[in-house]
Amino acid sequence: HCCRYANTQPFISSTSYAAVMRFFAFLRIYNVFGRAQSYLFSKVTAEKAAWDFVNDAAKNTTGFSLATICPPLVIGPILNNHESRENLNTSCKNILSYFCGSRADIDRTMMGLVDVRTVAEGHVRAMLNTDKSHRYFLMAGNPMWEDIAKEIKSVYPDQPVPTKLKEGPDGKRYAFDCSRAREELGLDFIPWKESLKAQCEEFVARGWTSA
Repeated sequence: HCCRYANTQPFISSTSYAAVMRFFAFLRIYNVFGRAQSYLFSKVTAEKAAWDFVNDAAKNTTGFSLATICPPLVIGPILNNHESRENLNTSCKNILSYFCGSRADIDRTMMGLVDVRTVAEGHVRAMLNTDKSHRYFLMAGNPMWEDIAKEIKSVYPDQPVPTKLKEGPDGKRYAFDCSRAREELGLDFIPWKESLKAQCEEFVARGWTSA
């Protein structure tokens, strides 16, 4: 509604790759959700509502365009001066749990990663460089959590990074196409290993090296 009355052009929405991937068949079930399913469902329905509004000429009377930025796990430098690790966002807490050894084993799943600086740049470029409605998927890499744990251990060999894989079958490694973000926004993605190192350096600087 703010965009409608202020004649905002274009409108940039921060969403998630959870709105792109249909991880589970839960979208057909609308009664009981677990925590993870509720998160995914909220991302899908929120972005769908934004697109429904933009594509409804009766509501979108100013004709503003919409660009949605869809990142996976966002890592890299921490801009906020957090005094406690409890105040970290979920993405940072995930990486910290491996870095400081607060978790006992390694997930067998893939995790898409992108640098927070790339995501910020993507928002600005989408605002300045396009007047078309598009979705932009931003991802620098799609390592397995085992790859992430090994990379942390290789850079910080003294850290108590878990080495045992969680029981169960290996997860799938999905491929993603970020060509639209590269071609239309001119984004160059910071390599995920570089972003991971920058993230862990923040933990060291704050003394968060143990569980």
